Amino acid sequence: MFIFLIPRYARNNTLTEVSTCFNDLPRLRTVNLDHNSISILKNTTFKGSNLVDHLHISENHILGIEPFTFVNVQLNVLRIQSDNEMQVLCENAFVLDTNYTVEV
Repeated sequence: MFIFLIPRYARNNTLTEVSTCFNDLPRLRTVNLDHNSISILKNTTFKGSNLVDHLHISENHILGIEPFTFVNVQLNVLRIQSDNEMQVLCENAFVLDTNYTVEV
């Protein structure tokens, strides 16, 4: 039996919200949401997608990340560069069991 690790690329779209788009995708590893219009990452975004280890959200309009957004997510790389207007980074947004890198 093979286990495929599925990347999702949604770059260069006009996405404004991804609140439940990546729920219950247990084999999802890489998510690239660069160059969209997303303003907030909700704590429901990656529910049931615990293997996500790379998230790219540069060139959006990120204002905040809700508490517990990355609970039980094996995030290793979070890329939030340029054109994000981070105003709120809740204390419990990164409750993780692994080491990770945040690129700002």
